[in-house]
Amino acid sequence: MEVRGIISVLLVAALMSGCSRSIIDEVERDPSIAFRVDMPEAKSLIAPSNINTPGNRMKVYDVHTRTSPTEADQSGAGLFQYLDGQSLKCTDGGGNWSFIDGEGNTIDIPWTKRGTHSFFAHNTYDASAEQSLPVTVTYLSFEDDAALYPTEKDQHLSLAPWTMTPDNQFDFIYASAERDVMASSDPAVRYAPVQMSFSHLFASVVFRVLVTSSETVTLTSFALTDMYNKGEAKISFNGNVSLDLSYDGTNADFYRNNMDEQIKTGESFLVHAGRGKIGIDGAFLIWPHSRAQFADVSMSISYKLGSSDEIHTVQGKLNELFVVNNWAAGSRYTYTITIADEYVVYDVVEVVDWINNDVEIEER
Repeated sequence: MEVRGIISVLLVAALMSGCSRSIIDEVERDPSIAFRVDMPEAKSLIAPSNINTPGNRMKVYDVHTRTSPTEADQSGAGLFQYLDGQSLKCTDGGGNWSFIDGEGNTIDIPWTKRGTHSFFAHNTYDASAEQSLPVTVTYLSFEDDAALYPTEKDQHLSLAPWTMTPDNQFDFIYASAERDVMASSDPAVRYAPVQMSFSHLFASVVFRVLVTSSETVTLTSFALTDMYNKGEAKISFNGNVSLDLSYDGTNADFYRNNMDEQIKTGESFLVHAGRGKIGIDGAFLIWPHSRAQFADVSMSISYKLGSSDEIHTVQGKLNELFVVNNWAAGSRYTYTITIADEYVVYDVVEVVDWINNDVEIEER
């Protein structure tokens, strides 16, 4: 699913510093590049968090395609790197985002007069959760500022091996957009907002226990096993995602043993809420699972009724207990397990789009 938002990109006349890019002719106008998120109701997975939280950061890449051999300071047509992981920082709660250098100082970046810009962006820091992107992101690089790509537009990001645990819950989102600077002679059109629709790399999962029995239920353990909890990702600039997932054999971090959680009649309990970096809504991040990968994911739950010491245990594969047979990136799955006096019901799963809000880049 896609997450959209509105960020404003304004034009400047000064050259950018602290960022690797080719020297290409600039726009002969004074407006500067800036970013503004206009929708304040965004909520991250990790904690109730506005995407406009001061200190939030992103990185932006830009590949400039030149089709004319007459552009200043360049010889011939080709693909050139204009922005190489340039940092953006949310500077205030009003939604203003700015380019920054390696020391955190605000800098300005100009447009070119010609050619097409292919943008790609991803988040790097969640200020509310105080979490940084925990893995290395490698970008198809250049030998120098003016280096041509050896092939066509095959630029992509590669994420190093990443194991999802309750303590490693960074909501990775990414977006791409393209702008042909010469598509219109009207500056209002040429430098109109560049729309960027962000997507989630991961799925979001919640397990909720609802008690309808006449007696209080005491949960003693909960296990979620046989998940593909480790993966690598390759994300192309056109949004295609290639995943290489694996299973470490334990999934111990999502196993809750020696529990003593009492749930009264009519109340519910979010199994993973507050564990590690998981928020109070109990939603945790996990790699997307295809039907084949999801086939062996299993769950077991143990509990006691009332004052009895007898432990009841029910278990099975998720795709047999519930009606859902995969986990898709950008969707949130809420599983409800209902415990009654004589039985346990497993057939309720709510699947919704998981919204982080809309971001748009615009120029002023």
